[in-house]
Amino acid sequence: MMRTVKVGMMPGRLVEVAVEDATNVAQVFEIAGIEIPSGYEVRMDGEKVAMDTIITGNLVVATKMIKGNSSTVKVGMMPGRLVELALQGGESVQDVFALAGIEIPLGYEVRMDGEKVDLSTTVTGNLVVATKLIKGNTHTVKVGTMPGRLVEIAVEGTETIAQVFEIAGIELLSGYELRRDGEKVESHQTVGTCNLIVQSKLIKGNK
Repeated sequence: MMRTVKVGMMPGRLVEVAVEDATNVAQVFEIAGIEIPSGYEVRMDGEKVAMDTIITGNLVVATKMIKGNSSTVKVGMMPGRLVELALQGGESVQDVFALAGIEIPLGYEVRMDGEKVDLSTTVTGNLVVATKLIKGNTHTVKVGTMPGRLVEIAVEGTETIAQVFEIAGIELLSGYELRRDGEKVESHQTVGTCNLIVQSKLIKGNK
């Protein structure tokens, strides 16, 4: 079986990876390409865990701070790739874009959960995007190779699967099959309202 888990440093960027059951904490950090500094502890869904602990939770973070719960926010351009961050609380919109390494172009407006906000606004929502389009709601989809890292991007839903892989910066591999929410699809088909698109050599999900 496949599961997805978010991995990262606190505070900082989170990486979502798709892994097999029985994967441990050390392995998900390795898949995510994250090295844990000396003196950090790892917490899964707020509980302190060892490196050989099997992944059963949704969020695994390495931190110097003792946190029961981590606040997370997704940040990005519309349309485009989203970055998920773990926050300490009190960060402004400008702070989260800086943490995500994203520069907002001139002429763009920022929306938090669909509402227009200023750069000085404290982040209290789940999704912050810079866009030229006035959007009430933004659809997001996770894209990746199985097993491996997932990239979450903001889309309109009319894009093809090939286009979302291009936006995500992921090459479509020969000999791999594409699955949209578990259903086998072709690269020319549209994204629609799905949540997860993966390419895999393994037949996973629903046939």
